[in-house]
Amino acid sequence: MRTLIVDDTRLNREVILNFIQNYTPELEVVGQANSMESAVDSIKDLKPSLVLLDIELGDGTAFDVLDKVDTTNFHIIFVTAYNHYALEAFKVNAADYLLKPVKIEEFVKAIEKVKSKNIADFEGISKVRSEIKSRNNELISVSTRSGFESINISNLVRCQADGKYTLCILSTGRKILSSKNLKEFESILADRNFFRVHHGHLINLNHVLSFNRADSVVQMNNTEEVPISQRKKKHFIEEMNLI
Repeated sequence: MRTLIVDDTRLNREVILNFIQNYTPELEVVGQANSMESAVDSIKDLKPSLVLLDIELGDGTAFDVLDKVDTTNFHIIFVTAYNHYALEAFKVNAADYLLKPVKIEEFVKAIEKVKSKNIADFEGISKVRSEIKSRNNELISVSTRSGFESINISNLVRCQADGKYTLCILSTGRKILSSKNLKEFESILADRNFFRVHHGHLINLNHVLSFNRADSVVQMNNTEEVPISQRKKKHFIEEMNLI
């Protein structure tokens, strides 16, 4: 089976390559790609029958890759470090997935699953892609003292309690003071991958950059640091699927 490995981190590509060489040698690795653009070119040029596709790429996402190729007449196994990309939806729609750090037994099982299937109907992947795009583009109305503002949920990095109000911090650097309290935001965003790490902080898990266990601090991708309470720490680790 002609296989393309797509991941923007060299070490991750080497791990997958090692798995293939040692545990699934029947796969023929025809190429590797480290970006959305190189993945699109590789798929068009190499015509793989299996793509091991990282979701978060430096210049885009796996869904951008699928948007730019003419057909998806190949098997796809999504690979991601995050558990907030509607992974259950992938599963239901017959696209398999692996969570990083990838475990050998799960990798082998995913390959066996792919080998047992025919490349026939990729409507499921299209549905998942549309669903995630829709959720990422979803707007939320933030009430302010002067009226309201509509913001894209995917641009909302975090919410911070400010007395009985809430300060909304956006990825653009803008800050909006809402007249709703933090508990109301927690309720509204509960199923949109937001997690209350502290009584005064609600964060968007899609914007988490790193986590320091010793200091119980999360660094967001806008460089801000947010403390995690000891009571929430274990649950946060479970949510992020950290090992």
